[in-house]
Amino acid sequence: MKYAKFVNTKPVGYHDVVRMTNMGDSVQAFAVDHLFRYAGVNQNDVIGIPCRSAEAEEPCYLVVQGHFGRQYDMGFMHNDNIYPIFIGFALKDVFLTDEEVRYFKKYEPILCRDELTKNTLTGYGVEAYLSGCLSVCFPKRDQHAKGKRDKYYFVDVKKPFLDLVPENIKQNAVYTSQNLYMDEVNVDSMERGDQMAWKLIKEYSDNAKMVITSRLHCMTPCMAMGIPTIAVGNNFSHRYSFVDAFLESYDEEQFAGFDWSIPKGKADVEEVKELLLCAGKSMLARNPDMDKIKRLDQFYSNRNRWLYCKGIKKELKTIFNGVERPEYILWGASSGGFAVYEALRDLWPNQEMVAIVDSYAEGIFGGKVIRKPEEAIVKNPNAIVIISTMSGLESAEELLQKLDKKRDRDYFVVHENKIGG
Repeated sequence: MKYAKFVNTKPVGYHDVVRMTNMGDSVQAFAVDHLFRYAGVNQNDVIGIPCRSAEAEEPCYLVVQGHFGRQYDMGFMHNDNIYPIFIGFALKDVFLTDEEVRYFKKYEPILCRDELTKNTLTGYGVEAYLSGCLSVCFPKRDQHAKGKRDKYYFVDVKKPFLDLVPENIKQNAVYTSQNLYMDEVNVDSMERGDQMAWKLIKEYSDNAKMVITSRLHCMTPCMAMGIPTIAVGNNFSHRYSFVDAFLESYDEEQFAGFDWSIPKGKADVEEVKELLLCAGKSMLARNPDMDKIKRLDQFYSNRNRWLYCKGIKKELKTIFNGVERPEYILWGASSGGFAVYEALRDLWPNQEMVAIVDSYAEGIFGGKVIRKPEEAIVKNPNAIVIISTMSGLESAEELLQKLDKKRDRDYFVVHENKIGG
C-alpha cells in the first residue's frame, strides 16, 4: 500500500482571498519526506495529497501532520482510502463531535504537535501523546561547510521589534518572509511555494549566523539545522507549546535588552530527533514503540513553558475592563480565531461566547454552529464583536460600519499576528 503526505499544491478559496501561500506548509511536507527516508520508504511508494483535501484515489497510509480544523482541512476523515498515521497532529478546536472521538480512538495512539491538542484528545478519552513537529528533525547543517555565515535573518519580524535592532546588527541583516504573495492563484504558483521554501532553507543553512523570527515553521527547521534561533513576538499561542522546549522567546521589553550573544539551546535537539524519528518509523510500521513515544511525551511535558497569548490577553483585559461575564461574538473560525478563543477561555472560563461567525467557514467551532456575521450581530446588538481574522478584516469592518458599529467601541481587532503583536 502507498504512503502519503500533504502537499501545498492545490489552491482553495482561501488563497483567492489572501493571494498568498504559507511556505510553512512546504516545510512540513519536507519533514515528512525526511521521515520516509529514515524509515526506508521507497519514494515510488509515496503520493501527495493536496492540503485541505481528501483526494486519495487508492489506499494509502497518510501521515497527518499539521494544524487542522474541521472547517477547511479534515476531509481525510471521510475518505475510506485513507488510513491516517497521526504524528505532529494539532487541532484548531477544543470541542470534538462524537464522530470525531470515535475516529481518533480508532487510530490511536495520536502523536500531537502541541500540548493543547494532547489535553483535548485525552479529555475525550483518546490515547494521545506529545511528539512535537516532525520539522524538528531537519538534518543538522554541515559545520565545516564554506561560507562566512555572518548574516542575521529577520523572518516576519514586525516593525516594533526591528526598531530595537542595533545599527551594527542591521549592517549584516537580511529581511524576509515565510509568505509568498501571488499575482495569480493557480497550481503553478502554489508549486513555486515549495521551490521558494527549499531555497530559503538552503539560504539559512549556508549564510545564517542567527535567525530571529515570529514563525513556527521557520523556528523549528532552523534550530534543528543547528542555527542559533530566537522567537520574537508578543502573542505566541498554544500552537507553540512544544518549541518552547528548545528556544527562548522575547516580547518587546525583553528584546530591548537582548545582548546579541549567540543563544544557547534549552535542550539537546539531536537526542529528541532520534526519539521522534524512531517513534515515527514505528508508527509507519503500525507497531508503535510505546517506550520511545512515552519518553518523547515526558520530555515535552517537563519543559519550561512560555506564557501563551500574552499580548492577546492584555488586549482583551483592556477591552473588557472590570466586566465579570463579557458578552462577545467571535469573528473568525480558523487559526487566528482559535488563539483568541483560547485566550478568552483562559480569562473567563465560565463564560460562553454568544456566537462564532465567519463569512467562509461552515460547521462547528467551540461547540457552536458557525453563523453568518450579519445574522448573529443583528440578533445580539449588545455583544462586543472580536474580529480575529486578518484576511477578512476589510470586509468585516465594512459590514460592521454598515450596521452602525464603531471600531474600539462596538468591535475590536484582536489577532496573534496583528501589527505590533
